[in-house]
Amino acid sequence: MLARLLNHSAATLDRAVSGAITGRSKASRARSKAESLGHAARMDALAAIRRVYTPHLEGDAFFGAPEARRFVVEDQGKHRARETYERLDVRWESRVEPACSDVRESYLATRENHRAAARLFRGRGGDRPLVILIHGYRAG
Repeated sequence: MLARLLNHSAATLDRAVSGAITGRSKASRARSKAESLGHAARMDALAAIRRVYTPHLEGDAFFGAPEARRFVVEDQGKHRARETYERLDVRWESRVEPACSDVRESYLATRENHRAAARLFRGRGGDRPLVILIHGYRAG
């Protein structure tokens, strides 16, 4: 009985804390351009976005044709987490240019946006599961 009460209390507290951290108030949603739109207006806005980006999604138009890159690989050494794994940091010059004219100029003016990076965790043996995490523009 006590365990059930504690589990219920813990779940209630967890929901309250999660809501406080990630939730948005009705007033906050009303100030948001996207969240304050009704269904029809939201569908119109999505159609406008689609018209801007669709021409860039054909073939190599979005990322451009593949080309050779020079990669800088830094071995960060062996680490221990359940098993030994190797961590490699990889960097290269990025040629990505935003298709959206609203952000293109400021994006290209920022030097850090011209470099790309990845971190590779390589465990012992082969046939290991793989997860690729991509941090995109304005992804936080």
